[in-house]
Amino acid sequence: MQKKIIAVAIGGIFASSVVGANFYADHRLNDYYNQKQTVEHPLIHKQDSQVKMGLWSGDANWSYKIVPDPCKPEDFVVIKGVDHIKRSWNGYHIQSDVNFDLKGEDAAAYQWLLKNQSIMKLDSHLNWFGTVNVKVTSPSVDQQKDDFQIVWNGINGTLKLKKEDGKYRLTQADLKMPGFTMRNGNNYMSLQSMQFKADQGFLGQELNSGKTEFSIQKMILLDQTSRLKKNVELDKLQLTTEADVQEKETSVKANWSIEQMQIDDKKLKNIKLNFNLAGLDTLALQEFIRLANSNNKACSFEAREAQQQQLNQQMLKIAAHGFSYESKANQIELGQSKLTADLQGKLIANQYADMQEFRTKAPFSTQFQANASMDKQFLRNMMNLSGKMPSGVSDQDYERALPQIVQMGHGKMNGDKIDFAVKYENGQFSYP
Repeated sequence: MQKKIIAVAIGGIFASSVVGANFYADHRLNDYYNQKQTVEHPLIHKQDSQVKMGLWSGDANWSYKIVPDPCKPEDFVVIKGVDHIKRSWNGYHIQSDVNFDLKGEDAAAYQWLLKNQSIMKLDSHLNWFGTVNVKVTSPSVDQQKDDFQIVWNGINGTLKLKKEDGKYRLTQADLKMPGFTMRNGNNYMSLQSMQFKADQGFLGQELNSGKTEFSIQKMILLDQTSRLKKNVELDKLQLTTEADVQEKETSVKANWSIEQMQIDDKKLKNIKLNFNLAGLDTLALQEFIRLANSNNKACSFEAREAQQQQLNQQMLKIAAHGFSYESKANQIELGQSKLTADLQGKLIANQYADMQEFRTKAPFSTQFQANASMDKQFLRNMMNLSGKMPSGVSDQDYERALPQIVQMGHGKMNGDKIDFAVKYENGQFSYP
């Protein structure tokens, strides 16, 4: 008898656990689909989500639309998903087919590219703690119509969502696109080996600490229709931004680098640029971002003017707190010559009643010092590129004219180097 009681008790505990776990998991699943399309962006709108779940499997349908221009609400994109769900001991496995449906005046001109096929597939795992890990893949597209052709080698990568403050937020992304090529008549664009990585929330209206990286191994642009007819080629473009968001102040760092950039027959190498901001008022910056996002909803001139006034007032609050900035170890190489440059400064805390007062006071609240150094050949190369160097100038003529050119720019000769320095304070420039 005692053994039967123990067995019944164990069975009851096990059954209760299964029922409780299923209830908890179903609660998580419903939360996920109820909030799946609640994207914190004014141009993205949730439309529908329906879940039909059995004991071990089920299906779901969801959709939302993107309205790029609020002044043209008839032009939008509908993104639809069909999910196949399987329950397991550690959560849910969800396989999704995602389709795009274009609506509006120009929809027919581009819908043929999609061929009514799944443009993306998602393989997701939702655990009972509210974390979602997603694998993203998409098929290749190779379509041609008249003199227009597009070749897209698909996309692959991973995403991660976490439930924070009752909402699912996209917190990590690592997406790769092997290649994209587009031809339109004599114009041509090619992007090769693109990658986007982020470990912070984005698409939302809240500041988050973290890092975002974007890179392109090679980009080619051939423009034969404009007046300038430019041919541009970039190798190894990288952009990195980092944010450190604290309760009172926020700092932001941005770095750009290009291994080589060629415009027609002009070639620059090893371009490295950066800009860092520190001491930004966190609350004021947060509100500025919120207003900037809501500004996308405005269509009428009056509404845009009113929102621009709100943005201006919020920008004045950021300026009133003050902040510092710096940009160091910047460089550009041109042939065998090189330019380096540094900048550091600050905007001193001050009060501004309106934009007019800001324009009046800001020059006296601003302080900075900038330094640049280049070799003689870099200056000559730049003058040649800009068309300011007269044709037929010999090396001897250039050496004789160089001291006067440098003096006009407040520079100083230092052997084969030319140094420039400028300091700004109390509304005045000086050249140390």
